[in-house]
Amino acid sequence: ASKNKKGLRAGVINAEDPSAKLFESDIAHPLTYGVKTGEVRAADIKSTTTGSDFTVKNPAYKDQQLKIHVNLPGSFNIYNALAAVGVGLALKMKPEQIEQGIAALKSVEGRMTAIEEGQPFSVVVDYAHTPDSFEKLFKVVLKDEDCCHEPGGY
Repeated sequence: ASKNKKGLRAGVINAEDPSAKLFESDIAHPLTYGVKTGEVRAADIKSTTTGSDFTVKNPAYKDQQLKIHVNLPGSFNIYNALAAVGVGLALKMKPEQIEQGIAALKSVEGRMTAIEEGQPFSVVVDYAHTPDSFEKLFKVVLKDEDCCHEPGGY
């Protein structure tokens, strides 16, 4: 059980995680997110190799939807953005602050970093180092293309 008895006592939880119910039961003010389930859900998802756009129904403002633009490709970054939306809602940020804050992140060094130097092929650098992270990376990057992998660094 949590020893922190001060603050918001809020938790933002991936509703699709197998341990979600355990986390929810130990938090005073849980807020769940996901694509398939959760209070905060992504809808109308449009993904490309450069990012995603989707809407989020805002449970705090019943008639309002957030328009989210993520500059990072991959379904895992949709989940990361949903978590950020949840934190913004828990902190009672304005919808436009949440939208603008997520859109402002252009890249994360070493995570799906595209190298564009005029070459006639794509280069993507990612610090994927577990079988699960490789699987997610390849789903985003590979489309009948060759791939090089250097395990453990350079």
